[in-house]
Amino acid sequence: MGDILVLFGDSQRVSDGRSSLIDRPGMERHLVSEYTFPWGIVIAQYAKGGRFAPGQFGERVIVPTGRPTICGQELKGTTDAFARWVDDQGGGGLHEAGGEITSKLSGMYVVFEFTQEQVVILTDHMGFRPVYIARDEAGQVLGFGTHVESLAAATGERGQIDLVSLGELFTYNHITFPFSTRKHIRELNPCALTVYRPGVGDVSSTILWEPTEPEIFPEMAEVRSSLKDALLQAGQDITRGCQSVAVLLSGGYDSRLVLGAIPNGINTTALTYVTRENRETDVAGLVARAGGAEQILVQRHEDYFPMLVCRGLGLIGMELRANCHGLCIADNDLAGSFDVVIGGQLSDTLLKDHFMPLSKRELFRSRPLKSKLKERLTGASYTPVASTSHTTGRGALEEELVPEIREQVRDRRAVRMREVERVRPTTADEWHRFWPCSRQDDSSHTLGNTRLMCSDTLFAHQAIVEVSRVFAPRFRVDGRLTDEVFAEVCGPLAKIINANTGLPANASKKQIKAKQKKDRIERNRQESTSDWNAVETSWVNPVTMQQNSKIWGHYREQLADSQAIEILSQVIARGGKEMIESYQKDLPSASNHISIQLALWLDQVIDQSTLTHEVGS
Repeated sequence: MGDILVLFGDSQRVSDGRSSLIDRPGMERHLVSEYTFPWGIVIAQYAKGGRFAPGQFGERVIVPTGRPTICGQELKGTTDAFARWVDDQGGGGLHEAGGEITSKLSGMYVVFEFTQEQVVILTDHMGFRPVYIARDEAGQVLGFGTHVESLAAATGERGQIDLVSLGELFTYNHITFPFSTRKHIRELNPCALTVYRPGVGDVSSTILWEPTEPEIFPEMAEVRSSLKDALLQAGQDITRGCQSVAVLLSGGYDSRLVLGAIPNGINTTALTYVTRENRETDVAGLVARAGGAEQILVQRHEDYFPMLVCRGLGLIGMELRANCHGLCIADNDLAGSFDVVIGGQLSDTLLKDHFMPLSKRELFRSRPLKSKLKERLTGASYTPVASTSHTTGRGALEEELVPEIREQVRDRRAVRMREVERVRPTTADEWHRFWPCSRQDDSSHTLGNTRLMCSDTLFAHQAIVEVSRVFAPRFRVDGRLTDEVFAEVCGPLAKIINANTGLPANASKKQIKAKQKKDRIERNRQESTSDWNAVETSWVNPVTMQQNSKIWGHYREQLADSQAIEILSQVIARGGKEMIESYQKDLPSASNHISIQLALWLDQVIDQSTLTHEVGS
């Protein structure tokens, strides 16, 4: 829940950082606590309710962000119950007890401890909730924060734009760890204990855990059993002590798995996003009733998605494509209605083949005998090529960058790949896209939700992360293993149709592929429509929206004479003017989207600061 800003010295921009932190969409009802120390100031923003408020114990202040879960233990008592639990873990504080504490915690969180002499920071296992450090050009620490925009505003880094990061956002929709949109702001390591003593020494950081790849991957039966146990344990831990739980329920498989993992006897509500009632809302209703949950349709305005590019940007900043769908929960005044709101995000990331290169996926996929015989006779193997619209094919878009930026993007990603290969020798080509998970290009959903309300995602649980660490690539392909386990955990819910396929959620792969082929043929027969909300899911038709929305057209008009055009032209080869003037049909909708978001963000930054954005500086 919320965010934190830690500033050192006599900063002249504290008010800028505070305003940037507090005045964000959906955060109006959050509380703010401020603490002054000899070395500076701490500004903590957090949601009402729950037991995750900051706590002060003598001269020690403990501030959690996100929603840390204590495995196997219920939090009881006051609003600062979690902070009290941390304080009770050891006389030496977080600095000495950090390793033991992190072994007991799960979920998306950062824990801060402040004393008169030092700042101690504990990050979660996979970096689900990032924390950043800002330095000046000489390397002096200026501050820490969980929200880049407020940290940049408070430390004078607002206009210190990193053009290489903008190139990565255009190409991949995320930035390589540990970089950010600002030259002197970096993300701290996941699952690490970081200590800083202002005025005494530099930052020291100890990594407590890494997702090391096993020398030999466990067999399927062992992993199947471990995964089922982990899912059920996650459901118990996340809801322990809760009186009212909400599940973000779509018409798909992963979210109903979350509902199936919730222990019996807990008052559960299903929240389904809706612009117009359609097949997905109907299917989600069937699943909710079968799971004994009340369904609430969380209404969205017809122009919700065109407006989301600005609102999401305002909430989480410019580190990702800011599709923060959970803003509609705040719009409907539901953010404080539940002890916890649980989503099914990151299932595809951690347990399936979403980030597996197609060439590797093809090695493990069952193919028709006819295809195999053809390869044997011709001697030509089938090598699939991913579309640039798919996350595994976005590398081809590097050619759209200006040469100097392109080379720096490639160099940066190559360095990170070598770092990940040290931990994941054979699966680095997947894991470098989501370790830490703050860099997963769809993490704006979880990062938005953890700001807006007391929220979690089932798949951020430590036990599930540990299973994903030893999950062999061949088990990930086509959900080969997960579908079996999900069906067991879901029980009767697995027999209800999947809104994405129109077939029972536990249908065979052969049935699903046949249905998908039929649906593609049917879509090709249909006439195009200018109605971007005319879909059967909770999403939107992004191409139609960007081409026909009056609001999107207004963005283009607003940016026509902005200096943002010139800055984008230093990154994108075809030029910022062409990207902003009209929808580029030869590029994926995600690239068109991120270009507008980048330009809107740059337009704000230009208006508020003096820019420095030389290439390579």
